[in-house]
Amino acid sequence: PHAWRVRGTRGLASSPAARARVDPTASVHPRARLASDAALGPFCVVSAGAVVGPGCRLGAGVHLLGDVELGAGCVLRSHAVVGAESDDAASAQSDDGVGRTRAKRRTVVGADCVLGPHSVVGAGSMIGAGSVLGAFAFFAPGAVAGARIRLGPGACVGPESNLGADVVMHAHAAVKHCDVGDGAVLHQHASAGDDGFGFFVDENEATRVQCVKKKPQTLRVNVGARCEIGAGSRVDRGSWRDTVLGSNTKLDNLVHVGHNARIGANVLLCGGVAIGGSAEVGDFVAMGGKSAARDHVSICAGARIAAKAGVTRDILKPGDYAGFPAVPAARWRRDVARRNATE
Repeated sequence: PHAWRVRGTRGLASSPAARARVDPTASVHPRARLASDAALGPFCVVSAGAVVGPGCRLGAGVHLLGDVELGAGCVLRSHAVVGAESDDAASAQSDDGVGRTRAKRRTVVGADCVLGPHSVVGAGSMIGAGSVLGAFAFFAPGAVAGARIRLGPGACVGPESNLGADVVMHAHAAVKHCDVGDGAVLHQHASAGDDGFGFFVDENEATRVQCVKKKPQTLRVNVGARCEIGAGSRVDRGSWRDTVLGSNTKLDNLVHVGHNARIGANVLLCGGVAIGGSAEVGDFVAMGGKSAARDHVSICAGARIAAKAGVTRDILKPGDYAGFPAVPAARWRRDVARRNATE
């Protein structure tokens, strides 16, 4: 819980004159506190209330905005921004669940972190020690991450997100409204927490004109510890319950998990698998490439679904299933052999 705390305050200077290695073009507020061995490059901006720990290195054009705390040994590459406010004023405030707005938190970057060029860390967020953010990575206001996370170039940690320790997000992966467990991996262009596909037909009482309207998608995604989400895969946020991936579950490339779905632990979903909204998949299920499960069906633990099979009703017994609609694999093979014999 204290992974993001700054390593003490010894060696912090209280006046700009006492600060060593500050470029003449840098702008440092008199109330900012810098360690005596910190180094600030050209055109840096350090606001009042900022704390820069021992051994920190700030490249050209780095901005520390508002109440920012950098742990010892942090390296911020050129034009990184820490403490940026959200464009949406409402999202910059946090709610306690009963309508009361809490005070904004301090922005904290733990010890020995590296922030790449043009990366952005939002106001009130917390990043654990030893983390690395690639170039143009984005960490939303109020988001929280444990120690040693890795964000690739252009990766995005969106609003209302919590990342555990040792999470890896490769280039352009994105999460929002999402809890990600320790050691989870998201490959390039994977996403979790976007709106699910939920619509209804509404009719205007006055004009009798029908139109398609969107159902609210306001809940979350829970990604378990050591999960892996392949390139281009997507997990939608819930509408009436959270979407869940159990611990140690693995998604291949281009897998889609619909809103409200519940995927158990140690599940294997091969490339192109589609899980319909509100479906339930038990522990240790394996689904072959391009297989699918319709919405609201349940697949029991230990079932194995062959490639291109379509699950249209509940599977209640462990075993192998194939075909469309999916049936026990032995029955499917007999049916195929019978059809071939009559042709």
